[in-house]
Amino acid sequence: MISAASTKVVITAPSAGAVSLSSRRAVSHVSRTRRCKLSTTHKRVVRCSVSPEESSNPGESRLLRTIATNGEVVVTLAKTTSVVNDSIQRHQTSPTVGGALGRGLTAVMLMASFRGEGEQVQVTFKGSGPIGNMTVMSTHLGEVRGMVSNPQAQVPLKPDGTLDVGSAIGPGTLQVVRSLPMLEPYTGIVPITNGEVAEDLAVYLRDSEQQNTALGVGVSIEPDGTCGAAGGFFVQSLPFTGDDTVEMLERNIGKLPPITEMISNGVPLEDITSMILEGIGCSPGAEVKTPVYGPCGAVHLRPRMLKAVASIPPNEILETIDEVGSMEVTCEFCKETIQFSKEDLTQLLV
Repeated sequence: MISAASTKVVITAPSAGAVSLSSRRAVSHVSRTRRCKLSTTHKRVVRCSVSPEESSNPGESRLLRTIATNGEVVVTLAKTTSVVNDSIQRHQTSPTVGGALGRGLTAVMLMASFRGEGEQVQVTFKGSGPIGNMTVMSTHLGEVRGMVSNPQAQVPLKPDGTLDVGSAIGPGTLQVVRSLPMLEPYTGIVPITNGEVAEDLAVYLRDSEQQNTALGVGVSIEPDGTCGAAGGFFVQSLPFTGDDTVEMLERNIGKLPPITEMISNGVPLEDITSMILEGIGCSPGAEVKTPVYGPCGAVHLRPRMLKAVASIPPNEILETIDEVGSMEVTCEFCKETIQFSKEDLTQLLV
């Protein structure tokens, strides 16, 4: 198993950089890929909002959102293995690109899920590395999709044997667009911090949205190029969060095993939430969603593609009808192709 620098954990506050979590500690949490048993302390943590639907299958995907007992913290956990494997299969990615895209899908899903009805988040890494641009978008329902300019990009491994996602993305800019129904989209642009995805987004949230967050994502890639485990966590402390709560969060997150290790070992998301909120407590009634890649079905793609075709100058549509008689359109996010007949195209000209 190759780790895409398996977990990146960043704790940020609006007024400073890392909050008492040293960079050495954060890096030490990045590339541990060995499968090992969790400590007895972790095994005995009381679970938050145990769900009968919870599965320990690392291949399934799931989202869980929990509010702390004191109301000061919101924790969102994601298990995204099947979603990442779907993206790898659709885009036929190299191991490094699969790791980068998997991180992006997981992180953006965590940022967008459980938000307001109809809200979407789109993130674009415009780096100078061999991947080129990477764009990921997610809805509040956990529907996520992404694309990269060069899905077959190859980058040498780091000295520790992990995938070098940072070099693959390279220096450049990070753009985040939040879209809400009936409102103008909010767009923020910041420099790419290091291309490791989680840290870039955490710094963006700190500098552009003034959010106190801890963001950790991980993707492990198997020798055959598939994803063995993927997931992440997103911890948001509200403005009135007390210092004692922040200190407990720092301590708890600092001692977490890598997220891919926990998912590979079948640790339920409820247990991981309990580890993060140890000493703080979990409110009952955690929300659950099932994330998916897409939506990529014809019923969803066809209307979007028709809008794209309708933007083509009428004379070009007429030329296509005369020369070919039909038009094929491929979604760069889903890699699905829809064919529009002569009748479909003619109807657009009416």
